[in-house]
Amino acid sequence: MHQDTHAWVTVHDIAYEMGLELDDEAAWSLGAQIAQAWEWETGTPPLKDLRRKKNGAGTHCFALYPPGPFVERMKLIIRGYQPPSADQMSLF
Repeated sequence: MHQDTHAWVTVHDIAYEMGLELDDEAAWSLGAQIAQAWEWETGTPPLKDLRRKKNGAGTHCFALYPPGPFVERMKLIIRGYQPPSADQMSLF
């Protein structure tokens, strides 16, 4: 049985809805955190599907989440994101 995931969302979709544009590093980190939260809540990994890349060139396999209560959890995780500290001095 094929599940209709047309209306399901990605991390980028929710960030965009929040007025944010994620760079690759933030998207990877948040994607891992959100996938882990989904798996903890449901006991299964998120569904994945090919979706158009944010730059419009080609496709990428994205984790998908159904619209509904979990979207609020995604927003909480995105709001709490802390990028890695740039406090370390360069060696060169």
